[in-house]
Amino acid sequence: MPQDNFGRKLRSVRLQRGLTQADLAGEGLSTSYISLLESGKRPPTSEAVLKLAARLDVAPELLVDTRNDGPGGWFAGADARDAEIELELRYAEADLLAGDTTAALRGFAAVWESSAASAGARLDALAGTAAARERAGYLEDAADAYAQWLELRDESPEGCYGRWLAVTAGFCRCARELGRVAEAVEVAEKVLAEAGPPGLAGTPAGLELASLLAQMRDDLGDAASGPLPPVPADRAGWQAGYLSASRQAKELGRIELALSLAERAVLSATVEAELRDLARVRACEAVTLARREPAELTRAVENAEAAVAGLAAEAHPPHIAHAEIALATLVAEAGDEDRAFALAKAALGRLGPPWRLSRARAELLLGRCHRGREELAEADACYERAGRGFAEAGLPRLSAQVHLELAGARERVGDVAEALAAYRRAAAAMGLTVGEDIS
Repeated sequence: MPQDNFGRKLRSVRLQRGLTQADLAGEGLSTSYISLLESGKRPPTSEAVLKLAARLDVAPELLVDTRNDGPGGWFAGADARDAEIELELRYAEADLLAGDTTAALRGFAAVWESSAASAGARLDALAGTAAARERAGYLEDAADAYAQWLELRDESPEGCYGRWLAVTAGFCRCARELGRVAEAVEVAEKVLAEAGPPGLAGTPAGLELASLLAQMRDDLGDAASGPLPPVPADRAGWQAGYLSASRQAKELGRIELALSLAERAVLSATVEAELRDLARVRACEAVTLARREPAELTRAVENAEAAVAGLAAEAHPPHIAHAEIALATLVAEAGDEDRAFALAKAALGRLGPPWRLSRARAELLLGRCHRGREELAEADACYERAGRGFAEAGLPRLSAQVHLELAGARERVGDVAEALAAYRRAAAAMGLTVGEDIS
């Protein structure tokens, strides 16, 4: 029978069994050899057919008998089921990109619950479910789904490794907003350390995760954070990152991973989603850059402006809001309070209650702007909400800093009673007890 027919049959049966090529490999059959068989680039030997059939628990004739290749044959039915599941996934992904999270969740659930879906398809559905829940603002549910995907990663095909970092970044975004920053840092550090050898840390998802990790370390006051990796300026930069990762994976003998990354390198030259990836990374990088290298404020502002512009058509409002907060933080440092106020106000309007940490950052920016305008009552209210938000997000140090900032401002204008109250709130945020008779 033709080699490509055998390869399609082998792949279809393997997916029906929920197995990866690595699962099927073993004594006398390498993962790369199975990949060549499935792609039709290598003819199977009789010995290989017998071994594969035994491992798949099917009759050898099922893999090589051409009598079942007709329109009503076994292979046609299996291939049609695979195609239907893939189509359902694509519809759900399209709904998600269009912002219809209800339809997306319904489509992903159908694939996840299908007994005919392969392990890889179910993992794709789980990742899509997590992303849809995140977009809908169900951050607890999203974090749980992202975490479940990470637990199941060992069962995933090599091609899922590119999604591995993106899923980790999604988990970190949600966990960070929910006050689980230390947990998110631990997960990000572990994944980036494991992703380094195959070169995945230089891909868009890897760079976004590295930027998130840098910001989370700053949230926790970790002054020992390492430098940020250089962020490519355009699609060509992403393409080079994917190709570099692919070549490193090939050198490690991980052919399927190399192939998957090479395909992403080709797609990165045309897919608009890569520009949104770039914008999100730039938004994270901009604030961290300004924190660590104050002399680079102008370049940081330019990066943040590019991020806001790049996300202008994004269907996910929190992504736009994060970029607006980054830009507002930087232009406020540059002295443009009016622009910072407008950006922070717009960002706050895009964020629902679940986005505690991001809302706290926006409230802090608004408080500083109100204070600059001498609108003290409005400033106090914003500072109070910001301090409470940081505390709810599990960041007592940042909560205390907000109250200390307000206390210093009140003390400078001679309002000792309000300053003292703010100092007390700062102490309470850090778990300190201050006597009522303090003078």
